[in-house]
Amino acid sequence: MKLVKIIRGYAAAVAEGESVPEGWTAVCRPEDAPQGAQAISEAELALLAAPPLGELKNQLAERARRRAAEKLAATDYAIIRQWEQGTLPQDELDALKAQRQAVRDACNALEAALEACADARSALELDPEL
Repeated sequence: MKLVKIIRGYAAAVAEGESVPEGWTAVCRPEDAPQGAQAISEAELALLAAPPLGELKNQLAERARRRAAEKLAATDYAIIRQWEQGTLPQDELDALKAQRQAVRDACNALEAALEACADARSALELDPEL
């Protein structure tokens, strides 16, 4: 059975058993949705449920930093071993350094773009996971 989340008079179908975020006014079966509730897309629903712009920017920037840290962690061992033992050929070390710098550059660029966003829609469009 699908349930319907209602927020500010808008409804969206969701999977049964999903937790209800703060701010939702009701969860019910579609046939029990309040009369006049309008169906909207998940993207529109995300905008309605988005936190204030400053908080949203902080959340998205933190998510970008976590993703960058995960990508960097995958190569930490090779960098540490190189530092301790000098085991990598120079060309491999240069490629690894460039790869890690590209991750940091992408994260910094996303953070700068988020900071420049004037509204939630443009901020959400920058984050591919939303």
